[in-house]
Amino acid sequence: MASFQQQHQSVLNQYNAETINLFVAQSETLARTEWRDLEVLPYTVREDSEKFRTWLALDCCRALHEIFSQNGYRRFNALYEPRVAQGDGQTFAQYHLVCHEIRFLNNVRKRASDRIILMSKAHGMPREEAEKVAMEYEIESQSFFKNWTISTKIDFDRPGVFEFVYDPDSSSMNIRTLDRLSLDPKHYEHEVQTTSEVLAYIGAARALEVGFMGNIEDTLKHFSLFKIAVEILDKTGIKLQNLRINSKDFEEWDYRNPAIEAELSSMKS
Repeated sequence: MASFQQQHQSVLNQYNAETINLFVAQSETLARTEWRDLEVLPYTVREDSEKFRTWLALDCCRALHEIFSQNGYRRFNALYEPRVAQGDGQTFAQYHLVCHEIRFLNNVRKRASDRIILMSKAHGMPREEAEKVAMEYEIESQSFFKNWTISTKIDFDRPGVFEFVYDPDSSSMNIRTLDRLSLDPKHYEHEVQTTSEVLAYIGAARALEVGFMGNIEDTLKHFSLFKIAVEILDKTGIKLQNLRINSKDFEEWDYRNPAIEAELSSMKS
């Protein structure tokens, strides 16, 4: 049987002119937008343990405050995957995050790097000096976290979607693994039109062996969503490198599907 993508030209021909014209108009807008890649953070640690899981959570909390303290409430998602990394003949654990909040992930990366540098320096110090450095680091951390209510419910053991919530009005931060994933656009507040929502949508596609995708008409409202839905229906696998975000608005996204884009272009001409 031919795949959905192999059939998609005839499928597109079945749609009325209104739908095709909508796709054409949206594709022209997409073509005028300046896009960039999402940020990737391979948070590499010596081993997978509660200690290093806590380090990641705390680094994320500190980064949330540093990046968003001037902006108020913030909620967004990131894709997560546990991985194994090799280097210098050793095996390391890796907490792999993909997200559209570029500055946030870069801040987490810098915190992890700064800690490694600090620990390396302390390792070569006399014992008393090393203990003093460790104590100063601990006091500084405690001073920060005593002013916040932190909640973490994270599943580190399997791929998923992390939700980050920064709420300075209630002095709280929440990091959790989303446990209700869906492929139905109607189950999302913005019908998968934000980058946070499409990351949850991709997480659902990866996690669900069988997923109800809702009414096709809801997918046909948005050309970008249609292009990613084709990959799901064809079981060809979603390619994260094809996901891109608006360089001026990180919550606006598009997914490159060259075959679909070429077919629409041929219909337009």
